[in-house]
Amino acid sequence: MSWFAVRGALTYQLSQQPPPHFLVIHAGGNDLTTTPTSELCVRIENDVHTLAKDLPHCTIIWSDILPRLQWRGCTSVTGIERKRKRVNRIGRQAVLSVGGRVVKHVDITYDCAGLFRADGVHLEDIGNAIFLNTLQGALETFVVGHNSPDTAKLIFE
Repeated sequence: MSWFAVRGALTYQLSQQPPPHFLVIHAGGNDLTTTPTSELCVRIENDVHTLAKDLPHCTIIWSDILPRLQWRGCTSVTGIERKRKRVNRIGRQAVLSVGGRVVKHVDITYDCAGLFRADGVHLEDIGNAIFLNTLQGALETFVVGHNSPDTAKLIFE
């Protein structure tokens, strides 16, 4: 999902159901080749702070933007990788500054081609299983350790 679609999607969901206790945000990868880094980072920071204010009883969770073998509309994979790392760093900092949590996907790397489909963008079944397993493990830790932020911090940061 594009980062710029997150607020609209959340606004719609919140009009249909009560606020969640946990909100996982896994978005922004599709913006890396189309949006200047500074613009994307400022928008993420502002949106995270607005979400924290609007959802005071919700723990916001940043799920890192994953690497890819190919980035549509890009000629320099290494340049986009540097941008991806910077945007992840800014997203993590923003979420942690409002008391949220972070999920890094360290087992998914662009040098493991077998994790990706032939398009180099989407995950193969094994890559998707690794992604979901990491996310599930993090969520279980965050829910169980909800009143103990150090527990989650040590495992997933």
